Amino acid sequence: MILHALALLAIVIGYVVHTFTKILPCNQEQYQTVEKIPGPPIENKVLGHPSMAFLKPEVLPRAIYQQYKEFGGIFRHWYGWIPSVIIAEADYAKIFFTSKSLKDKANSYKIVLDWMGHGLITSNGALWHERRKMLTPAFHLSVLNMLHEILVQNSIVMIRKLRERSEDAPMDVYQAMHLMALENICEAAMGVKIDALDNPQIDYVQAIENVQHATLKRIGEPWFWNSLFYYSATGQQVTKSLDKIFELAHKAILKNKNKRARQVEDEENGNDEVKGTTKPAFLDILLEAHESPTKALSEQDLRDEVNTFIFAGHDTTATSMSFSLFLLGMHPDIQEKCYQELDDIFRGSDRAPTVDDLKSMKYLEQCIKESLRLFPSIPFILRNCQEDVQFGKAIKGID
Repeated sequence: MILHALALLAIVIGYVVHTFTKILPCNQEQYQTVEKIPGPPIENKVLGHPSMAFLKPEVLPRAIYQQYKEFGGIFRHWYGWIPSVIIAEADYAKIFFTSKSLKDKANSYKIVLDWMGHGLITSNGALWHERRKMLTPAFHLSVLNMLHEILVQNSIVMIRKLRERSEDAPMDVYQAMHLMALENICEAAMGVKIDALDNPQIDYVQAIENVQHATLKRIGEPWFWNSLFYYSATGQQVTKSLDKIFELAHKAILKNKNKRARQVEDEENGNDEVKGTTKPAFLDILLEAHESPTKALSEQDLRDEVNTFIFAGHDTTATSMSFSLFLLGMHPDIQEKCYQELDDIFRGSDRAPTVDDLKSMKYLEQCIKESLRLFPSIPFILRNCQEDVQFGKAIKGID
C-alpha cells in the first residue's frame, strides 16, 4: 500500500514538473526585459503577483484600474509565471487593433476550448475568417427584425416577473437580464424555448451559470489552465455541467435537422404551407454549411458554434442591459428624459413596441451607447504577441 502511494505521488510530482516546464514562458533574459515595463513590484519570481491571482473576478477589474491610474497607459503584471502587458490608451489601442502581429488569441482562451471548441471566439487565422464570413448573414438587420416578436414576448414575461417582486426589496438586476437574454438567444438562434424566466433553476440554466462562474475563477488561476483543473472538485462539476449544455445543443441541432428534412420533403410533394415559416437563421446557416457537398462544418463544428453563440449572445447582452439600467438609476434626470421619449411614442398605450418604434428611440439609443462606452460588455481583449510591436515596448511570447 505504501509503495502504491509513493508511486502515485511520484506520478503526480512528475506531471506537475512536466506541466510547469511546458508552460513557463520566460527565461531570465525575457524576465529582465519584462520587468523594465512599468508595473507593481513582483511579489515572487515563481508566483508573480499571487495577490492578483487570488482576487475574486468582480474585484480584479478594479485592481487593474488602480494599476492603470498608478502606472499609466501601458504596464505589466504577472499572472503567476505568465507575463501580461496591459494597454489602456487610445493611441496604443489603435495599434493593437490594426497590428497584424496581434491577431492570435491569448493562451488563456484555451480554458474555454472544452466548452466552445474552435468556435468564433477561440479560433484564429484562416478558420476565424472563414467562420466569420459564413455567419455574417445571421446578423443582417432583416434577420434581426424577423426575431423581433420573440424578443418582445420574452421582455413582457420579464416585466411580469419583475412586477411580482416587492418594490422595497433590493434585486440583482443582472440575474433578470441574464435569464431573459439566455431565453432570447436559445429561442432565436436554436428554436428552443427553455422557459428560463419562469424556471431559473432548470438544469440548463444552472449548467451555464456553473461553467461561467468556474471559467471566471479559472482565468485568475493559471496553474489550472491545463487538464489538472478537471481533477479538482470544481473541474468535475464543470464536466457534469458541460454534459448538460452539450445535450441541449445536440437536441436543438437534431430537431432543426429533422425540420429541414421535412420541409424539403413537403416542398418536393408540392406542399406550400411550410414556405415563409420563421426559422432560427443562425442554426440554418450552420446546417446549410454542414449539409453542403463540401461538408464545410462537421458535427463537432456545429456544436462548437452553437455553444459559442449561446454564450457570446447572452452574456454580453445581459451585461450591457444591466449597466444601462444601473446608470439610468444613478441619473434620474436622464431616466426621466428616456421616459418622456417613450411616452411621446406610445402616448399612454400598453401595446408592444414595433421595429419602427425602436428606430424612434433616439435618446434611449444614445444612453445605451454611452453605457457601452463607460462599461463595455467585454472589458478585456486578450492577444498573444509573437513579434515585436512598437507601442512603448512589447515582447515576443507575451499576452
